[in-house]
Amino acid sequence: ISNILDLERLAETAVGLIGKAMGIRRGALFVIHRETGEAGDIFRLRGIPGMGEINPRLFELPAGSPIAAYLHQERAPLAQYDVDLHPRFRSLPQAERDWLASLDMDIYIPIYAQGEWIGLLALGPKRSGDRYFDDELMSLGMLADQTAVALENARLFDDLKAQHEEIARLNRDLAALNKELAIIGQAKSDFIDIASHELRTPLTQVRGYTDILNEMIEEGTLTRHGGRKLIGGLK
Repeated sequence: ISNILDLERLAETAVGLIGKAMGIRRGALFVIHRETGEAGDIFRLRGIPGMGEINPRLFELPAGSPIAAYLHQERAPLAQYDVDLHPRFRSLPQAERDWLASLDMDIYIPIYAQGEWIGLLALGPKRSGDRYFDDELMSLGMLADQTAVALENARLFDDLKAQHEEIARLNRDLAALNKELAIIGQAKSDFIDIASHELRTPLTQVRGYTDILNEMIEEGTLTRHGGRKLIGGLK
């Protein structure tokens, strides 16, 4: 586990090991980022399928949520049974209850790194129908500790990969923009060439007439033939 840098593979490996050992039906790994929003701090949970038919959606937990407070501060597994019946979770918002119901899990194991809550193992019911016993919860806590380093490294690697993809996208956009600018520049050059050609033709004629007039003035021909009439004819 400690050598895995891919989040999807990490989820499949960690949950897969638990599934084989305890015979669970499904499970997922949640990557958690703490962010500061307009309404205060939130925990953004991005779910990664690990085992079974499950598609965990992105969810945000306010820092003041009873679930977030428990998992962030207590550092202990949280059972769905406690969420349903314990007085501590009686004020849980309906949106959070609906999110947990959509996951259909039995137990949640928090993962910490350097004192920060960075992940969550969500495990479904056992095939045997048994509950999770105390020794199993202890083993799951140890596995979560061993997964912490790998999860932190995988998170950093995933962030770097996302930044690389964003830079690649920006480079593609820049290349497309440069191509458009090149087309605009070529169109501008073509317009100038055409305009110059269209203006050059009448100017050449005017220059030719001017040369003729100059020659006639120098020779005195223009005065003898009536300057005004001849100039009007040239126009």
